Amino acid sequence: MFKSVFAILKKNLYVSFKDNGFLLWLIVVPILWTFLLGIVQENSKNSFINIGVCSLDKSEYGQFLIEALTRESGVKLYTYSDEESLKRAVRSEDIELGLVFPYSLAEDLRAHKSVEIYAFTSLNSSSKLAESKFRKILTRLSIDVQATLAADSLVKELGIPEQNKVKLEKIAFVLSNTYLEEFPSVSVEYLNSSSKQIIPEGFVQTSPGFLSMFLMMDIFFASGYLIFEKEKGLFKRLLTFPISKVSIITGYFLYLFIVGFIQFLILSLFGQFVLSVDYFKNPLITFSFVIYIFCIASLSMVVFTFSRKTSEVSVYGIALSMVLSVLGGSWWPVEIMPPIMKVIARFTPQFYVLDSFNRLYFLNRGLYEVSKNLLVLFLVGIVSLLVSIILLVSKNSAK
Repeated sequence: MFKSVFAILKKNLYVSFKDNGFLLWLIVVPILWTFLLGIVQENSKNSFINIGVCSLDKSEYGQFLIEALTRESGVKLYTYSDEESLKRAVRSEDIELGLVFPYSLAEDLRAHKSVEIYAFTSLNSSSKLAESKFRKILTRLSIDVQATLAADSLVKELGIPEQNKVKLEKIAFVLSNTYLEEFPSVSVEYLNSSSKQIIPEGFVQTSPGFLSMFLMMDIFFASGYLIFEKEKGLFKRLLTFPISKVSIITGYFLYLFIVGFIQFLILSLFGQFVLSVDYFKNPLITFSFVIYIFCIASLSMVVFTFSRKTSEVSVYGIALSMVLSVLGGSWWPVEIMPPIMKVIARFTPQFYVLDSFNRLYFLNRGLYEVSKNLLVLFLVGIVSLLVSIILLVSKNSAK
């Protein structure tokens, strides 16, 4: 049996890899597609956010906010002398976020009063990210102010002369800020409140996303060679040989699986060493894609069972791969889709492998956290494989 399976597998691989068109879709097209579209997202991710500031407060607090914004990565800061100039810049979308620090900033903070900092946002989607960066800085400021207020209480408790009060407050503020400088800054990531997933960007989105798309596309494309054998009568002739139908089906399935695994190795190594996407940081990432390949190879066996012409797979297989990939999150994160599209995404295999990738890559989750996703892919694969075996055996049982 194993000898027959190996012979069928070897024959199909040999025929496939002799075809330049097959190699083009296996290597060249996926790499170029992933790289070029990834550059677009990567440049978008690395672009600067323009923030404008009009500071009417000249105290150390206002100065702290300006300096903190200047040091913030991915931010270009512009200062404006008056509020009207700032508003015009926001309306013309020269800046994504405009901030006005009031005259009473320091006075209100020292008096334990709430402070209103006016923020003007543009229609640009980057304004939300700009707001998140500024909120992080405000959190830091509030800690420093707490240290200042603690110093104020200490002044009163120890009976230190009033003329030294302001000086001590400034010292406390500076010391608190200097102390916190030694710690790494806290980054702000957008999370989906229902799934706690980070929204991927750049190559970390396009590389695994298009990997899942091309895996399905090329496995369907490879099944076309099997359908070609059926179309030319080679499959019927193979059934007349002293080989069990299970051996034939196993050889065909392993052929599709190995094509998918080769595709995974090509694009994952390209992502690892060229795009800096660490596919091998967690072995479960590879395991997840192996289960996904098993699922798609099994679905392709069902396609092989029902298809009669190679052209059907070439057209419908590629179209189906593209549509399911768009719906499943290969082109853009599922998290940014409308609610109804998020529900539809769960009916695609791409959703489950990419959801597992995000959990493993960004959140360092374990097998338990991705087990449901992998179980869905495995069950779909098992059912599809069993259906294809039953149909192929029953259709040809009399032959």
